[in-house]
This record gives sequence, C-alpha cells and structure tokens, in this order.
Amino acid sequence: MTCFDFYSGSDNLDCVFERTPQVISMKNEIETGQVRLKATVTAIRPARGPHPHLMWLITFQVNAVIAGDYSEPTFSLHIHSPDKSGIVVGGQYVVELSKINADEYALKAIEPCKQEGAS
Repeated sequence: MTCFDFYSGSDNLDCVFERTPQVISMKNEIETGQVRLKATVTAIRPARGPHPHLMWLITFQVNAVIAGDYSEPTFSLHIHSPDKSGIVVGGQYVVELSKINADEYALKAIEPCKQEGAS
C-alpha cells in the first residue's frame, strides 16, 4: 500500500490517502468537486510529510485539465516511496483529486498515462 498526501502549494497539508486496489482504475465520470488532470512529474525530493512514512515530495506540472475545474499550473504531493509507487521524473500521470475546500484537495487516484497506440 502506498500512502499519499496532497497539498495545493500551501504549507497546510490536508490529508493522507492510502492507495488500494479499489482506486487503481478510474471511472469515466467524475463527481461534483472532483478534478482529473494530466500532469508530468518535474521533481522528486526528500521532504518529510505530515506522517512519518511520507518522506518524498513529488511536484507535477499540469499539462491538461481532463475534467473539472483547476487553474494552478503545478501541484505537489507527499508519498512514501517513489520506487514502490512507480512515480518517476518525466513520467506522465492522470491524477484525480477531490476538493476539500477552496485551497485543499484530497488525492483520489493516480495512474500512469497510457501511451498512444499501446493496448
């Protein structure tokens, strides 16, 4: 199990999300207050999160808003281990977030982008 914490650029870290098999496959529709982004990892660095197991900060550049409303150019999240999660610098991911309040989101799911032509 990989633990995530998402924050929208402020120092107010909002919540921890535990990735389980139930969230690996995203649904085609999203609920109100959710956002789905296509994003590229621009940096991975050691940084202690709000939980002792969250030791790495991953920074993403938003490439496209697939669904929902999101206007920030970047976002970051804490994870337990980049190696165990498979997240790499330069990797492209579809990230689904759920809005908690005006400035905070909870990570719902993260998946590598499927390469065009791949099955």
